[in-house]
Amino acid sequence: RRLHERVIVASIVEREYRREEEAALIASVFYNRLRLNIGLESCATLEYIITDIQDRPHPSYLTAEDKRIDSPFNTYKWAGLPPGPISNPGRVALEAAFHPADTQYYYFVLRDPGTGQHYFSADLKEHNWAKYIYLKQVGAGG
Repeated sequence: RRLHERVIVASIVEREYRREEEAALIASVFYNRLRLNIGLESCATLEYIITDIQDRPHPSYLTAEDKRIDSPFNTYKWAGLPPGPISNPGRVALEAAFHPADTQYYYFVLRDPGTGQHYFSADLKEHNWAKYIYLKQVGAGG
């Protein structure tokens, strides 16, 4: 992959990972999705649009309306990489982008907000289950 593409992936990983050991897993999700031309659907890119481009406060959660923002950085709306980096990636994110884990994962969702641990899954059904469990855990899922 070209250097520029890896730096863009690293910039997204930088804003997504919370635990160093998960950075390469997150990168693998993005590369797996790119290989199939599936939108990255990265919350970090939406937060970048809202906070850095639109100069609004950081959202406590993302809405369906946020996912429809018309911006080339919106990875929910457009497949492929955004036109440029969304952050200045550090060593961990750069290493993850240049040496992603070898996985079959296409999704991840926060599992534990306290520890920053994510749940990784290979299919949408499993991912939706993980989201449901997380939302129940934080009291947002009914």
